[in-house]
Amino acid sequence: MNGAGSQANLSAQEDGLMDSRRLDIELPGEAAAIVDARIASGRNASASEVVQEALELLEEQDSPLEDWEERELVAAYDEWKANPTGGIPIEEVSARLEEERALRRAKM
Repeated sequence: MNGAGSQANLSAQEDGLMDSRRLDIELPGEAAAIVDARIASGRNASASEVVQEALELLEEQDSPLEDWEERELVAAYDEWKANPTGGIPIEEVSARLEEERALRRAKM
């Protein structure tokens, strides 16, 4: 690798650091032990990396729910606003929510 390529990588790393922010967090002992174990095993290089990976997984997990909210919940609300007397009984809402939860659990 030439000096220019190395310099470009350094700039990208510096840009990433400029976008980051230091946070001081407190974790329960069990969670802290998981972080320590992941670092000790070499799976992650730092506590920051563990937290970043966990947050990415949370985003992936939440994405289907957010898609469902946009696709079905917003449409149902719009339909209800157009005709408030044509609502869905609470039992049906509960059943649909349970179905969605079951589908999400099955995908995990």
